[in-house]
This record gives sequence, C-alpha cells and structure tokens, in this order.
Amino acid sequence: MFSRIKYINYPSFARKKMIEKEKKKNKKNRSVIKTILTVILLIFILLAAALTVSWFKGRSAAKSEATLDSDAVVLEDEPAPVITNSGEVITYKGTTYSYNSNIVTFAFIGIDKATMGLDNGIVGTGGQSDTIAILAYDVSTGGSKIIVVPRETMVDVSTFDINGCYLDIKKMQICLAYAYGDGAKTSCENALSSISRLLFGMKINHYIALDLEGLVAVNDAVGGVDVTCLETIGQFKEGERITLLGQMADQYVRDRRKDIVDADTFRRARQKQYIESFVSKTMGLIKKDFTLVPSLWTKASDYMVTDLTVNDATYLASVALSRSFTLGEFKTVPGTYAMGKDFVEYTPDTDALFELILDTFYNK
Repeated sequence: MFSRIKYINYPSFARKKMIEKEKKKNKKNRSVIKTILTVILLIFILLAAALTVSWFKGRSAAKSEATLDSDAVVLEDEPAPVITNSGEVITYKGTTYSYNSNIVTFAFIGIDKATMGLDNGIVGTGGQSDTIAILAYDVSTGGSKIIVVPRETMVDVSTFDINGCYLDIKKMQICLAYAYGDGAKTSCENALSSISRLLFGMKINHYIALDLEGLVAVNDAVGGVDVTCLETIGQFKEGERITLLGQMADQYVRDRRKDIVDADTFRRARQKQYIESFVSKTMGLIKKDFTLVPSLWTKASDYMVTDLTVNDATYLASVALSRSFTLGEFKTVPGTYAMGKDFVEYTPDTDALFELILDTFYNK
C-alpha cells in the first residue's frame, strides 16, 4: 500500500518528487530489502577474496588499529568497562580483551532504488539502504563473522541540503543515511559513518552497495538456489524443497508479514538461509569453472558501487579455492522493535551490542 510516511525524514525538496514517482510505479511492497540477492553475490566474492593474508598486507603495511570511541560506550551494567588507547585494550566484567588487529571489515549495502545515482541531481533521491550486513574477516585464522543491521535501527545520521552541504546530525532509521549523498560514493560514506557510530566508532574498511536491477540476473546466473522453505508465506509452504528462480528468489527473501512488528526477524532467517545456499552452490561452480568469478562480477558491476576492483575479486577468489571455506556465524544487532510516532523503530540494546563488538573484534 502506498504511504507518505516512508518519506517523512527525507529533505522536503525531495519528498514530493519521490512520492509522485512511487505513485506512478504503483508497485506493492517493492521497496523493502529487494537487493539481498545481489548483496549475497558480493558477500561470496569478498568472502572468497578475504581468504589470504598476503593480499591485505600488500594493500597496507600497517595492521588494523582500534578505533573504539570510549565516550560513546555508555552502558547500564556496572562496573563500566575500562577502555584504554582507543580501545586497544578493554577490561569488562573482570575479563581483559585485546583488539584483534587482523580483522578486516566489509559493509554490504542493498539499495531500494532501481539504478544508482540521484534524480536530477537532487540530494535525497538516491534511495535507502534496505539491507546492511557487516562482514568481519580474521586474516590470521580465516574465520569470519557477519553482523546484520536491521534497516529500522535508530542511529545518528549526518544530514545534508540540496547542494550537499552539511546540515546537522539527527536520530533516525539507519536506512536513511544513504539518502543523504550522491546515490553512490558519498552515500556509501555517509552510511558507513552511521554504521561506525552504531558500532561505538569501529571503522569499516571497505564497502559495496547494489541497486535493485541485478536481482534476477545474479540469481539465475548460477542456475537458481535450492532451499527448504522455513515458513509458509505467499506461494511458499513450510518444509517444501524448491529451486528459487527469477522472481521466486526475490519474493522468498523479500516478502514479510504485515501483521506483526518484528516480521523482519523471520525474513532475515530466510535471507541467512539463502546466503548459505548461494555461497555453497557458487563455490562448487567456481571450482569447476573459475571464469564464473569475473563473469558474476561483470554482471553485478552495472548495479553496484564499491571501493574494490574486479582484479581484487578475481585474484583473491583464486586463492580461496586452495582453502576450505564455510560462512561464519550470523548475528543481528541486538535490540527491540516498537512502533514509533510514524514508523517502526528498532532500538539497539547497548549493553548486548557492546558484548557483540567484543566477541567480533577482540580476543580475550
């Protein structure tokens, strides 16, 4: 159903144009997490790329440094954590943690817009980030962890005017951070700033954002993905084994119930399942035909913006083939859903999130 509420936090000069555009399209429920399939493609490529220590050392002689903002760590638990040297060492609840300098991070951002960029150069028309996932890869052990950020997560967002000039910082849904930019690089950088604020200042090393148009092409490029349906929704029945092709894949990872506030929790479970199945199948295909790597990257390149190159992906994927690889654990930013004045809000559990940061970026 069409709603003006979704645009409430957009700049006023962009709101009218965006509302009229949506009316014209007249699509139902098409703006929520439609980009997960293409995000999954890049998760695989960059996971594969991450499986080499030498490449990361080659890109930078210095190891990763802790960037935790101690002033941002305000917890309810007592005693408060003791944080030294920008988070290099943390003592919390009787345990001492040291920052793992071998961690490299990637932000995967799925955009709810058909094509990258702005409409008529107007800031605020670049779309929202409906999917946000952070990959933390340990180059010393080959281990990986993924932190999923719900799109409704309330966080500080830097806002800009129609000319791209900075205005102020406002608390709003994290999905809106991408809208305040050029619909490409600066939008990604603004989204990364909000992600970093959410994670107490932890730096994100690389980013990749994708728009809507690559969904079906990328999924079908690997011949579809097999899943056992986790719930009965739409055309899918719980327990049914199916091959997701074309729009079926889009619907399986995008559709959600409208009668419960935390419906996105169930959808994220399906997305996690899809990611694991996609990676498993694609890894097998690449072992048989390595040219699939640059081919998939080329297919995705028309729909993405990133600070990585096809050469990075191709070389690093070749290294990955020599090692046994499986996806690491998925964890969602802990928090609670509630209906705000105009839209659903997801409020992070600060104490639990801090412990997740320790588990992801630190060693005891």
